[in-house]
Amino acid sequence: YKELQDFKGIITTSELSYFLLYFYGVGGQGKTTLLKQMVEICQQNQLYSVYLDAREINANPHTFQEELRLLVGIE
Repeated sequence: YKELQDFKGIITTSELSYFLLYFYGVGGQGKTTLLKQMVEICQQNQLYSVYLDAREINANPHTFQEELRLLVGIE
């Protein structure tokens, strides 16, 4: 995937230019597969990453922040 090559380029630069990647689109296009591959690439490069599937939460900023807080272990 071109997206995986772009992602590898982003994470191997000396200064990260992105802190959050957000993917959206029609179901069945491979977003989940792509994101899981990106998480694996982060693990291989010893980079911290968090995978949050927003389909399972209410679509509002407070709920997103709460879910993210729980994932990263902030109480």
